[in-house]
Amino acid sequence: MKKLFLFLLAVAGLTACQTATNKVQLKYNDNGTFKIAQFTDMHFIDGSPNSAKTEATIRYVLETEKPDVAILTGDQVIDKPSKDVWPKIARIFEEARTPFAVVFGNHDAETITRDSVFDILSRSPYFIGERGPEDIHGIGNYILEVRSRTSDKPAALLYCFDSNDYTRNDKLGHYDWIRYDQIAWYRQQSKRYTQANNNQPLPALAFFHIPLQEYANIAGKEATVGTQGEGIAYGKINSGMFASFVDMQDVMGVFVGHDHDNDYIGIAFDIALAFGRVTGADAYGKLERGARIIELYEDKPDVFTTWIRVPSGVEHKFYYPSRQPLPLHVMTFNIRYDNPVDGPDNWQYRKDVATEMIKEYDVDLLGTQEVLINQLHDLKERLPQYAATGVGRADGKEAGEYCAIFYKQDKFEAEKSGNFWLSETPEIAGSKGWDGACERIATWAILREKQSNKRLFFINTHLDHVGKIARREGVKLLLERAKAESNGLPVIITGDFNASLESEAIQQVLAGKKFFDTRLLAPSVPEISGTYHGFGKAPAEEREIIDYIFVTGGIAVNTYTIIPEKRNDIYLSDHNPVYVEIEIK
Repeated sequence: MKKLFLFLLAVAGLTACQTATNKVQLKYNDNGTFKIAQFTDMHFIDGSPNSAKTEATIRYVLETEKPDVAILTGDQVIDKPSKDVWPKIARIFEEARTPFAVVFGNHDAETITRDSVFDILSRSPYFIGERGPEDIHGIGNYILEVRSRTSDKPAALLYCFDSNDYTRNDKLGHYDWIRYDQIAWYRQQSKRYTQANNNQPLPALAFFHIPLQEYANIAGKEATVGTQGEGIAYGKINSGMFASFVDMQDVMGVFVGHDHDNDYIGIAFDIALAFGRVTGADAYGKLERGARIIELYEDKPDVFTTWIRVPSGVEHKFYYPSRQPLPLHVMTFNIRYDNPVDGPDNWQYRKDVATEMIKEYDVDLLGTQEVLINQLHDLKERLPQYAATGVGRADGKEAGEYCAIFYKQDKFEAEKSGNFWLSETPEIAGSKGWDGACERIATWAILREKQSNKRLFFINTHLDHVGKIARREGVKLLLERAKAESNGLPVIITGDFNASLESEAIQQVLAGKKFFDTRLLAPSVPEISGTYHGFGKAPAEEREIIDYIFVTGGIAVNTYTIIPEKRNDIYLSDHNPVYVEIEIK
């Protein structure tokens, strides 16, 4: 009796967020977020001990993540008596007070008709799925509107499709596909919503069971995130569903199930293609059971975040990229090594103004040169918002100067990083190259910007000040490594090249028009004519630009600045920092 009372109380509490048609209304929260839990391949079997484990997993996810809606993407119940299991599934979401929707997998109709499932689920006040149009293939083709937090207008759409089950002709393969009439229905609905939104597509996601053939385009790619534990079991006929998503320009992400050892996500033609995480303990597969979570943001409609939630924690967080360019503030800065003979220009007098300058320019990516270990500690202490990577050039550990890379750790994740020496033996720490006077090193990192998910290759170096051959061969090695390690990503090169624009070394960088000097791409340049001044001792007319920021094509340069040499009458260094504001498209 007590359980009945609590359930009735929950139902009563629900009525405030129902529409006039007695359907729960999905809506962005007051903070502008909307969270979806995707459960897939639950494989409930009545009486199986594993079904209790599956239920525990679902309840854990609902309690931990507190989603605004749960979408079940197929193969929920795989054995008779199905009619007794579906009410038990509904009860899980009712007791969690979580609206839920269902799309069917290939196994769901093996023990009960799709219509019968809808008859059962329609009795639940928390079920928001629909049978959909009767004149197209499948049952369960429908749209869930997510309304704005400030009005009753839809602000996002969740398309649900029946991907059907099996072909009736062995010549056409084993698994079915989303049919042409379903695609036509989607295109009509998408067009209708776009026209009602001042001809701007509403941000949308799509959910179904059997993956599309286009998932093959992201499998094995470096940018794809998650587990790729098996092949892709898609239908052999490509009916053009993905092409219509591209054409209609509203669907940002597609979420499927079916392949239990896959939970990866990647981007194809600006659309995220994702597998959910298998939920059912009676399903095959090695992955820990859980769910995929997707969070939408009303104020950033072309962005979403998704991750895998399992009882042991969070896995594979992924940030869907904005279609807007990624703006970045980049600086190269030879800080001048801590030399006692510098007197009043010694590092101890400069370190505070130097770090304040970096913070003032709100630098995202910083390439430094001549950094000794004590200076590295000073920079880290004064710039706690940055992470750093690099090694001392003398021994590959802490001895000698660093070409350390700094990046905002709340904005970037370093996926990979490394160092090499500008020498005939680049992997040998402390090796000196050609006619160089000193050991020279380059430090690099592949960085992922967390909000947009855009990735870039950042490399920083300091060429020799004496050896002309060392500079030439050092540039050659630098460019070869950048090409090999970047694997087609946008590239940013920073450094003290100890060479003027007309020099052989710099012309080497610019040859082939693969790399561009940001100074030459900027709409305007400063009056300061050089970047090395020797603490003001070099005559102004003799100063040259020897510090550079180079970029690959497709990166716009909005601002180029040679930062003045003094702050509060204190020299920042014997070099001027170079600062650019760029956009990666």
